[in-house]
Amino acid sequence: MAWAASIVGIVPNVEIKSMTTQTKEQIQKIYEQIIELTQQGKAMEAFERFYADDVVITEGAQEACFGKDANRKREQEWMDKIVSHNNMELLCVAYGEDLALSEWQVDFEHKDAGHVKGKQVCVTRFQVGKVCDQRFYYNGHKPV
Repeated sequence: MAWAASIVGIVPNVEIKSMTTQTKEQIQKIYEQIIELTQQGKAMEAFERFYADDVVITEGAQEACFGKDANRKREQEWMDKIVSHNNMELLCVAYGEDLALSEWQVDFEHKDAGHVKGKQVCVTRFQVGKVCDQRFYYNGHKPV
């Protein structure tokens, strides 16, 4: 029954990956689209296209926000208060299986937070081609 061994995956020196794991190349392709839309001022379009319904997003030291609807509301409220974008520059990016890490230089005026300028790191995790978890780390600018 040699066919039975091959069906159940008993093959020496072969790593069997989860059906939900995306390669670095797949993650890079998705994340590059997110970056492009974000830099074009279309962050909400990227959110709608690439974020899972059960996404969890954490901003700095704030509590995590659960679900696409709650995150959409929070993000839209934040973006509606941006007075001007002075700079949003991608400094570097790295990819792994189901993971993208990016560092950004940001500089903008916000109605509530005032002049916000500094660097932030974004850790983005993927599941089945969608962002399932995202965390922003920053220092040197005011978290709201």
